[in-house]
Amino acid sequence: MPHEENAMAEVIRFPHRDTESTTVHAVAERIDHTDAIANETAGSEVESRPDTLPAQRERRPLLSPELKEKAKTAGQNTVRVTKRHAFIVAKGMESARQQRKAEKKQADLKTARAAAASAGDYATVKEISARMSADKLSAIETAKARLDLCWEMVKKAAVAICVIVGIAVVVGLINGMGDWLGQWNALDVLYLLGMVITGLFRAVQWSVLNWSILGPAAMMTVTALWLSRRWRDGKKLGEQALPANLRRGASATEFPFDENALVAALAHIGVPALNAASKDGWPNRETDNAWVEFPHKDGNGMAASLRMPMNAPVEKIQKAKVSLAHNLGCLPAELWLNKNDDDPQVLDLFRLDRGELRKPAPAHPLLHGGEADYFKGFPVGVSPRGTEITGYTFERNYVASGTMGSGKSTLVLNLVGAAALDPLVDIDVFVFADNADYDPLRPVFNRFVMGDTEDNVAACQDHIADLHADLAKRGKLLQKHGARKVSRELAAKEPGLRPRIVVIDECQSYFRQDKPEDRRAVVNGMVRFFSAARKYGITCIFVTPVPSDQSLPRDLVAVTSNLACFAIGDKTRNNVVLGDKAHENGISALGLKPANPETGELNDVGTAITRGIHHRRRHRTAHLLPRCAGADRDRPTGAGNPGRCSPGRRTRRRARPARRRAGRHGRCRGIPRRGSRFRAQCPLGALPVLEARGPGRGAGRVRRDRALHRQHLAGQARPRARRPERRLRRRHR
Repeated sequence: MPHEENAMAEVIRFPHRDTESTTVHAVAERIDHTDAIANETAGSEVESRPDTLPAQRERRPLLSPELKEKAKTAGQNTVRVTKRHAFIVAKGMESARQQRKAEKKQADLKTARAAAASAGDYATVKEISARMSADKLSAIETAKARLDLCWEMVKKAAVAICVIVGIAVVVGLINGMGDWLGQWNALDVLYLLGMVITGLFRAVQWSVLNWSILGPAAMMTVTALWLSRRWRDGKKLGEQALPANLRRGASATEFPFDENALVAALAHIGVPALNAASKDGWPNRETDNAWVEFPHKDGNGMAASLRMPMNAPVEKIQKAKVSLAHNLGCLPAELWLNKNDDDPQVLDLFRLDRGELRKPAPAHPLLHGGEADYFKGFPVGVSPRGTEITGYTFERNYVASGTMGSGKSTLVLNLVGAAALDPLVDIDVFVFADNADYDPLRPVFNRFVMGDTEDNVAACQDHIADLHADLAKRGKLLQKHGARKVSRELAAKEPGLRPRIVVIDECQSYFRQDKPEDRRAVVNGMVRFFSAARKYGITCIFVTPVPSDQSLPRDLVAVTSNLACFAIGDKTRNNVVLGDKAHENGISALGLKPANPETGELNDVGTAITRGIHHRRRHRTAHLLPRCAGADRDRPTGAGNPGRCSPGRRTRRRARPARRRAGRHGRCRGIPRRGSRFRAQCPLGALPVLEARGPGRGAGRVRRDRALHRQHLAGQARPRARRPERRLRRRHR
């Protein structure tokens, strides 16, 4: 046959298929004459019938957008309800545990005994101790009585069963003689007793054989009963025991941050162009090309980049920051609106996760090791996204402002604490107030003046004048070495070019003068020195709680490179530090809260809006040293307070020889760790001793006591008596 040459396969009956008919054989042929078929179809028109074409169906989503939104809302509500009841059960468990612990360890009696002992009432102490012993014996007697009661109940039940069975057998014997009580006898009683015993045995046997079913069921029942008890205990504690977002009547704290939510929030901030564009379909129109970056997770927040429509510049969005933050469910301090560097029409938006700003700051990077270099900068904090921020000091100056308790001194402590680890750096600190902020670092300062007196202000002015005159010497040394600016290698060779940091805290006392001409002279002298000193390795840091033109001259702020504004009270003071119309443009520290001295809440202590320190305008200060509890109120006042400059006198630090190569970086040696911000306490006599040695001349480094340092690290440091500072008479000019 002609088809046998091209035969491929033969279809036969499958064994598993039941077919009663005859076997069907078929042969498939391979068609190799494709050229002939092509020639036959060439030149002819091929028509397709409409009914033979596949149907084109429009692809529809499985769920409509409304149904998706409802499902999402239902899911969020379910998660919230589950979390709420889980927290209630957890609080009930903790309450029951604390109650059992208090009853077992007799916490109330121990507290009462300790209070009586501290008051000297030893009769009450003896009485309470006797009661505690009696309670322990009573607990033992109670347990013994319970065991005895159980045994007595078992014995009585056994006796009762024996009596009842005996009576039933006797009655059955008697009734079998005359059937007075029916047709039953003693054998029937014994048969019934046997059936009961057999039933009990069968029940025990079935329970043992089906333990895999009964065991989990019993455990689930017991667990459900136990959880219900704990849930009732948790409900008794009230709503205040739950997190704020899980309390009754509170909504979910997690505000959605997706394309629809962001567009809706932007459309309702009071910008007519945005509202009109969103109604016309922006940003999802084909001609918009608006989404540069869709909303996505970025570190500890959410970020997005969006191209604004016509007549809606980024500046208008920044002015409506408060409304946009409200629409996005966050605080204004947790929202950043910046113009894109490459495209001025693009808004770069970043929303921080709720509560990130008030989390404890991380440990200082130099806490247990590392190198400190004045010319490379020191770590001063972390950005909102958790990245480390370096505060550069060479050719930089600082201004820090904020209300009392906002943490502005912490920024300075980070800078000078790290600078003290560099053996080349000299540090001068003038504090025109009586506080203990700088007490942990006083041993490493070259000069320390404290107190708001006219003599101290005059001493600071004289010191600035001397440093201003010293700039000429520094310039000649630079010319001698053919250098344009100070470097680390040059400062190591020339002690006259050693870097210096000058801190003026509460600087309003320095600039405020009774006579206008005196103030003008002070401001002009400081601005001239301030502008020229940075090139020669001198960094100035000004700190004030009242930024204004009288307390912080505008000419000084204009030439300051690094500015930090902590919690502030009004927009005028905010704009003095952060620039004109900073608050109107959304750059504001008014949303930050200082520490609350009544409740002890830290709030936003250490969080600042910055300019020049970091490309992001906010950073959180890393806390370095412990602050002595009560040091502010326990500090003595008067002329005998150590650390002050007497009239016509200056402080002097004894020089020491160089024991380390001058060019080597300072190292951090065991600064004590701090657990949380402004909460650590330390004894006044066990303050940390920093080891950082270097070359010294007339204003060299102070002597450090290694033995005391090791004792401090081992927890054996003893308070050291403070030696009176040596003084020199002031030169008569």
